[in-house]
Amino acid sequence: MPDPIIRHESPYGGDYVLLPRAATTTVLKKGWLLSLESNAITNMNLVGEHSTFAGVAYTNHVTGDPHDVTALLKCMLSIDNTSATFDLGAGLKYSAGSASTIYKLVADGSADTMANAARIYTSAVTRMDVFIDVPALVGLATSKLFKHSA
Repeated sequence: MPDPIIRHESPYGGDYVLLPRAATTTVLKKGWLLSLESNAITNMNLVGEHSTFAGVAYTNHVTGDPHDVTALLKCMLSIDNTSATFDLGAGLKYSAGSASTIYKLVADGSADTMANAARIYTSAVTRMDVFIDVPALVGLATSKLFKHSA
């Protein structure tokens, strides 16, 4: 399966941020899931990193590139998932994948949500469109990027 594909980014301003890359040796591709670790961006690669989810890479970065990463905070993404059916809006969480393997999302079981199904999937599919809305995760207390204190 191919890398995730950005189907649509929000037409509204302010739906992306520039964030520092973990190292100039960190390669990132457009559409990859991003994790904020030690105040720098890297690709998401571990189950449980939903709390460090920082968005979707909007720009490619090669070794030696000194520029910050443009991270989309809101978008529609076409991404792989475990073979299953999903209702519109079903919560999804990270399951597997990193720079060298295919990203996958699975049903979240009402915990660790980081994306939502963008349409109804009545037959089992292995690739689907999902909505990403990082600022909305604040209310779910899963976003490290937008933490707030009570």
